Amino acid sequence: MELENHRKEAEALFKIAANSISRNEPELVESYFRKILSLPIPADIQDRALFELASYLDTMKINLVKAAAVYEQFLSFEPSSPKAPLINLRLADIYKQLGAEKRSINKLYEVLSSSIRSGSKPSNEDLVRQAMLKIGNTQFEAGHYEEAARIYSRLKLLELPPADQAFVLFRATDLLFRTKKYDAAIEAGKQFLIQYPKSEFVPPCRQLIVQSLEATGHQDRAIQETIDILHSALKDHDPARAAFWKIKTGNDLANVLYSRGEFRRALHMYQSLASLNKDPSWNMQTVYQIGLCFESLHEPRRAIEAYRYIADAKIPNPAPTKASAGTTELHLIHMKEMAAWRANYLEWMVDVGTKLYPILAPKVRPAPELPNDPVE
Repeated sequence: MELENHRKEAEALFKIAANSISRNEPELVESYFRKILSLPIPADIQDRALFELASYLDTMKINLVKAAAVYEQFLSFEPSSPKAPLINLRLADIYKQLGAEKRSINKLYEVLSSSIRSGSKPSNEDLVRQAMLKIGNTQFEAGHYEEAARIYSRLKLLELPPADQAFVLFRATDLLFRTKKYDAAIEAGKQFLIQYPKSEFVPPCRQLIVQSLEATGHQDRAIQETIDILHSALKDHDPARAAFWKIKTGNDLANVLYSRGEFRRALHMYQSLASLNKDPSWNMQTVYQIGLCFESLHEPRRAIEAYRYIADAKIPNPAPTKASAGTTELHLIHMKEMAAWRANYLEWMVDVGTKLYPILAPKVRPAPELPNDPVE
């Protein structure tokens, strides 16, 4: 009877704690759970109290350190609990947020072993997939590409949701590129585009193909692929993502070409970029690069036209909510000043060259007449 009374008291406290959770009263919530745990109650109620308290502290971000301590306390009491895989997964996330990367990885591997101990269940299989994805991502972010590739190879064998399948295949392509297996990366990227043409990873996958083509010397194909990416970005329903990939893909390749002295190809890329976006700040930056290309190609008059266009352009008013508006405006002001200086300098050079050419150019003398052959 006494045990039953304690059980009823605990249930009443669970309800009061739930009401405090709905009213967002963290101090009261914790005090009610502490009262439950102070009662001489059966192990199942104690486990429930520990799990619900830790879940509350975790999901509401009340106190991650305390949440981890309560989760660990639960596992110390019930290491073979059916909840162990889920708790280990949550602990892995908490430790990662707290900067304890090694402990986070250990907990992810513990998800795999605790799932085996608690038996094969659909819920456990999902937790295993999540843990393996997190392990692969962590190893990838740490630069451990061989270990990450091994994990993703195992993941490809599992039945994953379509979004996760797309991510795993894209990441496998990325790993091929990062380990300098460029031909394999190109083929894997093409297969990805065929299999997942509407995935959010299509733009970065095409970017990997461009970089792989450029790395293997197929620059004409890289340029054409880049132009295709720029045109496809126009159809993207996410303007921010489209803008990012236009800048990332086009500028990256154009800058590489310019740095290699392939000014004509770089010019073609920058001109394609300028025509794809009417945003004034984007336009000014691209036209400036066009001016540099014309200057490097010894076409000063066309370079002057580009620089004058920028020097005379109006700086767009920044959006009031844009945090980096001030930095962008200062950058454009500096660009206008540089463009005006370069235009003035080139005009001076052209003027000086025009005036000095008649003086410095060699005099053209008529060829001397050769004597006629002597008449025999």
